[in-house]
Amino acid sequence: IGSTTTSATFTKVKLDATTNLSGITDFQMGERGIFAYNQTANKFYTWGYRTYLGDGSSISTRNYATEMTNPLPVGVTAKQIEVTLETNGMSYYILGTDKKVYSLGGNSQGQLGNNTQVESKTWINTLNPAGTADLTDVDFISASHSYDRLPSISAILTNKKLVAWGENNLGMIGVTGIRATLPTPVLGPIGTTD
Repeated sequence: IGSTTTSATFTKVKLDATTNLSGITDFQMGERGIFAYNQTANKFYTWGYRTYLGDGSSISTRNYATEMTNPLPVGVTAKQIEVTLETNGMSYYILGTDKKVYSLGGNSQGQLGNNTQVESKTWINTLNPAGTADLTDVDFISASHSYDRLPSISAILTNKKLVAWGENNLGMIGVTGIRATLPTPVLGPIGTTD
């Protein structure tokens, strides 16, 4: 809750022992932490167990809401934020108004979409299905943030196509193989991608 004590009642999230966090317009919560966004100030915050700041620092437990680096280019704001969980921490996602996905954190199942399974302590762009450039023309993202061993995320593109990446346990994201480390078109009826 952004505090160093426990409480049986509602408690305001704090930036430090005396300053309340305010102006939050969106947040995503996972088992290990929270990712929050203040649209007016265009600032991102995180707190909880095993969280990242995006500045290259190591994963850490944060008892107070801590400002993260903002990966968005000047003039771009967050349209949507998401998180996924994994055994060792969290992964963070921002869908910018530039229709690109910015990713950070754990990547054991390729859930950052950068064609690796290597953690990233700084913000990166999710790549396109070919792995040759940034994924663009993204309208909506949805992440699996309820179970730490199945991190995955899906996106609806402007052309109404659906892509997904990360863990594919029992075909849960609708692609072939046990995981996708790049956004991959989701299979439709009888294996089509239409």
